[in-house]
Amino acid sequence: MKNKKWLFIVAAIVLAGIAAYVFWSKEDETDRTDGKTVIQITTSGTNYEMDVFEEIAARFMKQHPEIEIEWIDIGNERNAKTLALIESGNPPDIFFLNDNVSYLASKGALEPLDSLIEKDGSFDVSRFDTNYLEPQSVDGRLYALPIEVTPYVIYYNADLFKKYGVPLPQDDWTQDEFYEAAKRLTIPEESQYGFQTAYNWHSHQIGWLNRAGASLFKEDLKTTALDSPEALEALTFIYNMIVVDHISPDPAEQAAMGTTSWDVMFLNQKVAMTTACMWNLPGYKAMDLPFEWDVVKMPRNKNQDTKANLTLWAMSSSGRHKEEAWQFLSYMVGPEGMKILAEAGYSTPGARDEEADAVIRGISSPSNVEVFLDAAADINLEEDKCPAKMEVVTILNNGIERLMMGEITPKECQDDLVREMNEVLKEY
Repeated sequence: MKNKKWLFIVAAIVLAGIAAYVFWSKEDETDRTDGKTVIQITTSGTNYEMDVFEEIAARFMKQHPEIEIEWIDIGNERNAKTLALIESGNPPDIFFLNDNVSYLASKGALEPLDSLIEKDGSFDVSRFDTNYLEPQSVDGRLYALPIEVTPYVIYYNADLFKKYGVPLPQDDWTQDEFYEAAKRLTIPEESQYGFQTAYNWHSHQIGWLNRAGASLFKEDLKTTALDSPEALEALTFIYNMIVVDHISPDPAEQAAMGTTSWDVMFLNQKVAMTTACMWNLPGYKAMDLPFEWDVVKMPRNKNQDTKANLTLWAMSSSGRHKEEAWQFLSYMVGPEGMKILAEAGYSTPGARDEEADAVIRGISSPSNVEVFLDAAADINLEEDKCPAKMEVVTILNNGIERLMMGEITPKECQDDLVREMNEVLKEY
């Protein structure tokens, strides 16, 4: 599997290497005449995310005129281009990551942050919840810090709930209440669904597994834990939701509507509920949606776990300006960086910060905006701890897609997932 893994990396480099070199080449700072140290950082995301990062950089450079921040846009092929830059031998000083920390750290590509934090003295790592930091640690060493941590919640169309006499969901609702509401809000003759789950978005499916009490991995991360009764319960729930009761469109129906169909259907009031993070808020505010909508926690089963979208910063182990890179990284995830992020209104901060949290609570719409802060305690990031995550979630997506299409039963899906995942995990 090690050879297979490196073949995967080579394939990624072949696909992305040319593009990576076209948009970026490392500048030799000795050629500069202004004496500034250039810190190069990969980035990706929406325009408003980039606006936030540039605002943080501008304020930092005003305080540190001897340092210049240079952004490297890696677009949507984040993992492939990151691997290409690492393999080139000329990586940036700081990486933008959403995941894959454990794999990159295990390959020696990332710089441990522990000694930098200890040397800093003023950096308070206790501001970050331990459940955010544990997946970014390998063998007791911390390799990345989050600037954004936004949990998945349910977005719902309150007008549709009221139209069909369905009680509005509350943050303490149960999975049974969710399911009953979705059934009542599914109107086949109007092509309306009670809920829509993304078939190719592993975070959605792992959420249902976790809330059923199932885990993806055994404690040693060498075998999957999906052979449990709890996992079968969750797979049966997903099967019933899509195939039996059809309260959510199946993968073929979603694919026919386009890759962003979940958003389109919600905006067109053809879906009463969907799952997303806080990133929808700026767009919905700009569109001034013609219906009443709000957000609520994921429904409780055995627990109320949820997944989250993280934006992480990590330093290259071969960077030439580690002290300056740490200065900027610590500023980004420090109080000032967190406040700038909160003011943008698309994500909750990656660290506990009273001033930044107050900004989030002050957002006028949706009315239950505090759910993004309250749900933070329920975030489960177990899959991010595994170096084989990318391979494992691909297996999960493929298996659950077949389940949603009715091609296999929940038990057959479980058996397939266990067999295929263990084949991958045993080599790590």
